[in-house]
Amino acid sequence: MTLSPIKSSITIKEPPLVIAPRPIVLNTDCFEDNTIVVRIIRVNYTDPPRICVEEYLSIRIIYPIGTVKGFDLSSDTLNIQPFNFCFLPKANPLRFYSVRKNFLLMAYAKLKM
Repeated sequence: MTLSPIKSSITIKEPPLVIAPRPIVLNTDCFEDNTIVVRIIRVNYTDPPRICVEEYLSIRIIYPIGTVKGFDLSSDTLNIQPFNFCFLPKANPLRFYSVRKNFLLMAYAKLKM
């Protein structure tokens, strides 16, 4: 019996490691009853050199008793144009204001096409 060396190799291709951007609190506001409203963003690093965030509205409502409710709505659901999720040198096109208990006013820009 004779053993002969065999040339072989194994190639493994793994997808690149995708690290989700960490959440950042961008805005906070509060209602008269001390309920806090928080807008959370995640930076979209795939669109340099502009500074943009992922195209959804992520709001958390923190009630005085400690409960938290939240919602995440995509730009498609809200019918908000993508440029509203990019920061301008002196402004953020997408803003919110607490008007009165349980009501938020959303302000954003719209381009005519």
